[in-house]
Amino acid sequence: MSAPRSRRLRNQSAPNTRTRRELLTAIGGVAGVLLSTAVLVWAMRPGNFNPGTGGIIHRQPRVTLWLAATVIALATAVWMVLRPDAKVREPVRTLAISAGGVVVVAVVVMATWHSSLLRDYTPPPTLPPLTTTSAPAATSTTTPGVTTTVPPGATTTVPGATTTVPGAATTTVAGATTSTSG
Repeated sequence: MSAPRSRRLRNQSAPNTRTRRELLTAIGGVAGVLLSTAVLVWAMRPGNFNPGTGGIIHRQPRVTLWLAATVIALATAVWMVLRPDAKVREPVRTLAISAGGVVVVAVVVMATWHSSLLRDYTPPPTLPPLTTTSAPAATSTTTPGVTTTVPPGATTTVPGATTTVPGAATTTVAGATTSTSG
């Protein structure tokens, strides 16, 4: 047997009905959180050590900071003007003036930011291809048309330039004098 009707009504709470405005506010809040999360995940994706890779926050941190500060300043201006306890007579005009002021300040900050707001990535310089050379021969030309062969570990003296290799013979090519030490 069931309880009498009056007892059932006393123990049950009345169904909560939401207004259309409350539902739209909740749906808008959820959509805003999801959209901002997706944008932040995209913008914060990490890059490697190559310039210009990754998300916009990784590539252009100064612009990101500037945009975030501008958005926060605009949101604060909108909230200050449109909050319920604000005593603003003409909210649309006040909002337009305050938003214009925020934009002007943001543009001035962007124009005067030290060493540019944007990062300019220049490609790394290209190096010429590596070439392999063999070890230098023991033959060297000291004067045009005359070739002298010097064994490894020898000292060669040419007027105006001296190359010394610790070790063996000494050759002087000025008056065709050659001395060998052992």
